[in-house]
Amino acid sequence: MRNLMSLFGGVLVCLCGLLLLGCRKRVVSYEPYGVIEPSEFLVERYLVHPQFILTRYEEGSGGGKLVLLCTHPLRWITPWRDSVGFRRLAARYGDGGFKLYHIDGHDVSFAEPLVIRFEVLEGVKGTDTVWKSMADSVMLEFYSFIPMLQKLRSATPPLIQYPESAQTTVCLAEVKKGDLKLVDGSRPIAFQPIPPYRFAREFRVSVRAGEERWQVLSLDKRGGD
Repeated sequence: MRNLMSLFGGVLVCLCGLLLLGCRKRVVSYEPYGVIEPSEFLVERYLVHPQFILTRYEEGSGGGKLVLLCTHPLRWITPWRDSVGFRRLAARYGDGGFKLYHIDGHDVSFAEPLVIRFEVLEGVKGTDTVWKSMADSVMLEFYSFIPMLQKLRSATPPLIQYPESAQTTVCLAEVKKGDLKLVDGSRPIAFQPIPPYRFAREFRVSVRAGEERWQVLSLDKRGGD
Protein backbone atom coordinates (compact mmCIF):
# COMPACT_ATOMS: atom_id res chain seq x y z
CA MET A 1 0.00 0.00 0.00
CA ARG A 2 2.84 2.34 0.93
CA ASN A 3 4.56 1.62 -2.39
CA LEU A 4 1.31 2.32 -4.25
CA MET A 5 0.90 5.68 -2.49
CA SER A 6 4.53 6.59 -3.28
CA LEU A 7 3.99 5.71 -6.94
CA PHE A 8 0.78 7.75 -7.06
CA GLY A 9 2.54 10.69 -5.42
CA GLY A 10 5.38 10.53 -7.94
CA VAL A 11 2.95 10.50 -10.86
CA LEU A 12 1.07 13.46 -9.37
CA VAL A 13 4.29 15.46 -8.99
CA CYS A 14 5.25 14.72 -12.60
CA LEU A 15 1.82 15.79 -13.86
CA CYS A 16 2.01 19.03 -11.87
CA GLY A 17 5.48 19.70 -13.24
CA LEU A 18 4.35 19.13 -16.82
CA LEU A 19 1.32 21.35 -16.28
CA LEU A 20 3.43 24.17 -14.89
CA LEU A 21 5.96 23.77 -17.69
CA GLY A 22 3.21 23.90 -20.29
CA CYS A 23 1.69 27.01 -18.74
CA ARG A 24 5.08 28.67 -18.54
CA LYS A 25 5.79 27.86 -22.17
CA ARG A 26 2.51 29.40 -23.31
CA VAL A 27 3.09 32.56 -21.32
CA VAL A 28 6.64 33.04 -22.60
CA SER A 29 5.77 32.42 -26.25
CA TYR A 30 2.67 34.62 -26.26
CA GLU A 31 3.20 37.93 -28.09
CA PRO A 32 0.22 40.03 -29.18
CA TYR A 33 0.12 40.46 -32.96
CA GLY A 34 1.56 43.75 -34.20
CA VAL A 35 3.41 44.78 -31.04
CA ILE A 36 6.49 46.85 -31.89
CA GLU A 37 9.10 48.69 -29.92
CA PRO A 38 8.82 52.49 -29.79
CA SER A 39 11.39 54.66 -31.54
CA GLU A 40 13.08 57.75 -30.18
CA PHE A 41 13.28 59.24 -33.70
CA LEU A 42 10.66 60.78 -35.98
CA VAL A 43 12.65 59.73 -39.07
CA GLU A 44 14.20 56.27 -39.05
CA ARG A 45 15.45 56.01 -42.64
CA TYR A 46 17.32 58.55 -44.75
CA LEU A 47 17.64 58.29 -48.53
CA VAL A 48 21.03 59.09 -50.04
CA HIS A 49 21.69 59.66 -53.78
CA PRO A 50 18.00 59.42 -54.75
CA GLN A 51 17.03 58.78 -58.37
CA PHE A 52 13.86 60.42 -59.72
CA ILE A 53 11.37 60.00 -62.54
CA LEU A 54 8.74 62.46 -63.79
CA THR A 55 5.29 61.24 -64.75
CA ARG A 56 1.80 62.61 -65.42
CA TYR A 57 -0.47 61.68 -62.54
CA GLU A 58 -3.80 62.73 -64.02
CA GLU A 59 -5.25 64.52 -67.02
CA GLY A 60 -7.46 67.57 -66.72
CA SER A 61 -7.63 71.31 -67.23
CA GLY A 62 -4.21 72.87 -67.50
CA GLY A 63 -2.60 69.58 -68.49
CA GLY A 64 -3.25 67.68 -65.26
CA LYS A 65 -0.80 67.09 -62.44
CA LEU A 66 2.85 66.15 -62.81
CA VAL A 67 4.46 63.93 -60.22
CA LEU A 68 8.09 63.53 -59.21
CA LEU A 69 8.83 60.10 -57.76
CA CYS A 70 11.90 58.66 -56.09
CA THR A 71 12.41 55.32 -57.80
CA HIS A 72 15.21 54.08 -55.57
CA PRO A 73 18.05 55.45 -53.47
CA LEU A 74 21.59 54.27 -53.99
CA ARG A 75 22.04 54.11 -50.25
CA TRP A 76 20.01 54.04 -47.03
CA ILE A 77 21.15 55.44 -43.70
CA THR A 78 19.43 53.73 -40.78
CA PRO A 79 20.26 53.30 -37.09
CA TRP A 80 20.92 49.58 -37.61
CA ARG A 81 23.07 49.96 -40.75
CA ASP A 82 25.01 53.16 -40.02
CA SER A 83 24.43 54.27 -36.45
CA VAL A 84 27.05 57.04 -36.52
CA GLY A 85 25.86 58.52 -39.82
CA PHE A 86 22.23 58.23 -38.79
CA ARG A 87 22.70 60.00 -35.47
CA ARG A 88 24.70 62.72 -37.19
CA LEU A 89 21.76 63.43 -39.52
CA ALA A 90 19.23 63.22 -36.68
CA ALA A 91 21.24 65.75 -34.66
CA ARG A 92 21.44 68.08 -37.66
CA TYR A 93 17.65 68.18 -37.92
CA GLY A 94 16.98 68.17 -34.17
CA ASP A 95 15.35 64.74 -34.21
CA GLY A 96 15.47 62.35 -31.24
CA GLY A 97 14.41 61.89 -27.65
CA PHE A 98 10.83 60.86 -28.43
CA LYS A 99 8.74 57.73 -27.87
CA LEU A 100 6.94 57.14 -31.15
CA TYR A 101 5.30 54.26 -32.98
CA HIS A 102 5.62 54.37 -36.76
CA ILE A 103 3.22 53.27 -39.44
CA ASP A 104 5.25 51.02 -41.72
CA GLY A 105 6.91 53.00 -44.49
CA HIS A 106 6.01 56.42 -43.06
CA ASP A 107 9.40 57.20 -41.53
CA VAL A 108 11.47 57.91 -44.65
CA SER A 109 13.13 61.24 -45.49
CA PHE A 110 15.68 62.46 -47.99
CA ALA A 111 18.99 62.92 -46.21
CA GLU A 112 19.69 66.26 -47.91
CA PRO A 113 17.41 69.21 -48.71
CA LEU A 114 16.03 69.21 -52.25
CA VAL A 115 16.32 71.97 -54.84
CA ILE A 116 13.71 71.96 -57.63
CA ARG A 117 13.38 73.98 -60.84
CA PHE A 118 10.58 74.07 -63.42
CA GLU A 119 11.37 75.53 -66.84
CA VAL A 120 9.84 75.78 -70.32
CA LEU A 121 11.61 75.87 -73.66
CA GLU A 122 11.91 79.45 -74.94
CA GLY A 123 13.74 78.68 -78.14
CA VAL A 124 17.16 78.27 -79.63
CA LYS A 125 19.78 80.99 -80.02
CA GLY A 126 22.58 79.80 -82.23
CA THR A 127 23.67 76.51 -80.76
CA ASP A 128 22.21 77.23 -77.30
CA THR A 129 18.83 76.04 -76.07
CA VAL A 130 17.13 78.72 -73.99
CA TRP A 131 14.97 77.73 -71.02
CA LYS A 132 12.75 80.05 -68.98
CA SER A 133 11.81 79.53 -65.33
CA MET A 134 8.08 79.06 -64.69
CA ALA A 135 8.41 78.89 -60.91
CA ASP A 136 5.81 81.66 -60.50
CA SER A 137 3.27 79.67 -62.54
CA VAL A 138 3.50 76.31 -60.76
CA MET A 139 2.28 75.13 -57.37
CA LEU A 140 4.52 72.63 -55.60
CA GLU A 141 2.94 69.98 -53.39
CA PHE A 142 5.13 67.91 -51.09
CA TYR A 143 5.15 66.21 -47.68
CA SER A 144 7.61 67.19 -44.97
CA PHE A 145 8.41 66.02 -41.46
CA ILE A 146 9.27 69.57 -40.35
CA PRO A 147 5.74 70.52 -39.15
CA MET A 148 5.48 67.33 -37.06
CA LEU A 149 8.97 67.85 -35.65
CA GLN A 150 8.04 71.40 -34.64
CA LYS A 151 4.93 70.11 -32.86
CA LEU A 152 6.92 67.47 -31.00
CA ARG A 153 9.49 70.08 -29.98
CA SER A 154 6.91 72.64 -28.82
CA ALA A 155 6.46 73.62 -25.16
CA THR A 156 3.24 71.60 -25.01
CA PRO A 157 3.76 68.73 -27.47
CA PRO A 158 0.59 66.93 -28.59
CA LEU A 159 -0.10 63.33 -27.69
CA ILE A 160 0.82 61.86 -31.06
CA GLN A 161 1.41 58.13 -31.16
CA TYR A 162 1.63 57.56 -34.91
CA PRO A 163 3.36 60.62 -36.44
CA GLU A 164 3.28 61.33 -40.17
CA SER A 165 4.62 63.94 -42.55
CA ALA A 166 2.40 66.92 -43.34
CA GLN A 167 1.35 68.12 -46.78
CA THR A 168 2.49 71.55 -47.92
CA THR A 169 1.34 73.35 -51.07
CA VAL A 170 3.18 76.50 -52.09
CA CYS A 171 4.08 78.44 -55.22
CA LEU A 172 7.43 77.16 -56.42
CA ALA A 173 8.73 80.73 -56.70
CA GLU A 174 8.25 81.17 -52.94
CA VAL A 175 10.42 78.17 -52.04
CA LYS A 176 13.73 79.35 -50.62
CA LYS A 177 17.00 77.50 -50.25
CA GLY A 178 16.71 74.98 -47.43
CA ASP A 179 12.89 74.95 -47.38
CA LEU A 180 12.70 71.46 -48.89
CA LYS A 181 14.39 69.64 -46.02
CA LEU A 182 13.16 66.48 -44.30
CA VAL A 183 10.92 65.87 -47.32
CA ASP A 184 9.08 62.55 -47.11
CA GLY A 185 10.80 60.19 -49.54
CA SER A 186 7.90 57.72 -49.63
CA ARG A 187 5.36 60.21 -51.03
CA PRO A 188 5.18 61.90 -54.45
CA ILE A 189 6.16 65.51 -55.11
CA ALA A 190 3.55 67.11 -57.37
CA PHE A 191 3.35 70.11 -59.70
CA GLN A 192 0.10 71.87 -60.62
CA PRO A 193 -0.22 74.76 -63.09
CA ILE A 194 -1.51 78.13 -61.89
CA PRO A 195 -4.07 79.36 -64.48
CA PRO A 196 -3.80 80.58 -67.13
CA TYR A 197 -0.57 78.57 -67.44
CA ARG A 198 -0.93 75.05 -68.81
CA PHE A 199 1.47 72.13 -69.06
CA ALA A 200 1.58 72.37 -72.84
CA ARG A 201 4.86 73.74 -74.17
CA GLU A 202 7.98 71.66 -73.81
CA PHE A 203 9.10 71.77 -70.19
CA ARG A 204 11.62 70.16 -67.91
CA VAL A 205 12.03 69.61 -64.18
CA SER A 206 15.47 69.73 -62.58
CA VAL A 207 16.00 68.31 -59.11
CA ARG A 208 19.03 68.05 -56.89
CA ALA A 209 19.60 66.59 -53.41
CA GLY A 210 22.07 68.68 -51.43
CA GLU A 211 25.17 69.38 -53.52
CA GLU A 212 24.75 66.37 -55.80
CA ARG A 213 24.49 66.62 -59.57
CA TRP A 214 21.30 67.95 -61.16
CA GLN A 215 18.85 65.41 -62.56
CA VAL A 216 17.00 66.88 -65.56
CA LEU A 217 13.68 65.19 -66.31
CA SER A 218 11.00 65.57 -68.97
CA LEU A 219 8.14 63.63 -70.56
CA ASP A 220 5.95 63.64 -73.66
CA LYS A 221 3.77 66.73 -73.81
CA ARG A 222 0.12 66.78 -74.84
CA GLY A 223 -2.21 69.59 -75.85
CA GLY A 224 -1.30 73.01 -77.18
CA ASP A 225 -0.83 76.61 -76.13
